[in-house]
Amino acid sequence: MKARKRYARILSILWKNPAHLHLLFDDEEWKQYEAKQEIPAETSAEMRDHILSAINNKMEMQERKGQFRLRMLNTARYAAAAILFFTMGWLGYTTFVPQHPVHDQKKSRLATTPSTGNAVALWEVLENIGKEKRIFVLPDSSRITIYPSGQLKFRRGLEGPVRDVFLTGKAYFKVKRNVHRPFSVYAGGLKTTALGTSFTINTTAGKAKTSVRLHSGKIVVRPEAAQSNMEPVYINQPSAALVFDRRTQRASLSDPKPIVKPVASTFLEQKGSLITMRNIPLSRVISLLNEAYHVNITANKKDIGNITYTGEVDTNTEGIEHVLQVICLINNLEIEVQDNQHYTIQKIK
Repeated sequence: MKARKRYARILSILWKNPAHLHLLFDDEEWKQYEAKQEIPAETSAEMRDHILSAINNKMEMQERKGQFRLRMLNTARYAAAAILFFTMGWLGYTTFVPQHPVHDQKKSRLATTPSTGNAVALWEVLENIGKEKRIFVLPDSSRITIYPSGQLKFRRGLEGPVRDVFLTGKAYFKVKRNVHRPFSVYAGGLKTTALGTSFTINTTAGKAKTSVRLHSGKIVVRPEAAQSNMEPVYINQPSAALVFDRRTQRASLSDPKPIVKPVASTFLEQKGSLITMRNIPLSRVISLLNEAYHVNITANKKDIGNITYTGEVDTNTEGIEHVLQVICLINNLEIEVQDNQHYTIQKIK
């Protein structure tokens, strides 16, 4: 009785899983086997259908596994793309947003918009939409304090031979010194240029007026418009303030000490390392600087013409390149540095 049950159980297993037969017989035994009785046609057909069904089920299962792998692969691809997108976005944000000590995202913001030129250059915009002053650090390490409703725009990275920024509103500038890259602020119809100094510009000083106040160092203020009633102004006295009327294109100074226009008399004095000059021809100034700094400065007489210079030079504290930069900025000239001993002054081409 037990043998029949075991036999029936084995038959049931083989019937449901005919593939197990290869575990019981090898190829030679299958070849030597001779059936002593024929399998009924109905049983044979049933076995065939069962085998085909098992094969189909296995193929469908493999197909479903393949589709599942494909879905998982696509999901992984989308996830990787999303991670890459957010990573690049974060890297771009941390790279191009200026770092500054006081920054509130709700009250100040930075945005980049493409320029309209042919080059793929972007603008960076610093804007203070809060009610308190905000401090920003530019890529050149200059520190800018923007007052409420103020905005500053400059090309990404502040790269190039000059550092040009564009201001709307009021801001305090503490410029990082670089004699090779003048720093210029375009604001309220004026262009204020410095090499390393501090000053405040306010385009809302009054009705159609712009003010520029010097705190330290030296600056040159000139009108943006080619046709203007204002002459370039060189300011070297701290606390001196210039007020520019955009309607009349005229400027006035609150402190008479800064030199706006040269007076008729001339003056030259040398005391130790300090050279004081008033209305001295530029050709004579070049000779004095050559002798004081032991360098060779040359200039075409046609380029310097009847230009005169008024100012002070301390040869112990001021480098020759800095002195020449100031002279060139005031007189629309440029300097060509050949080496640390040879310089050429010429008109801006």
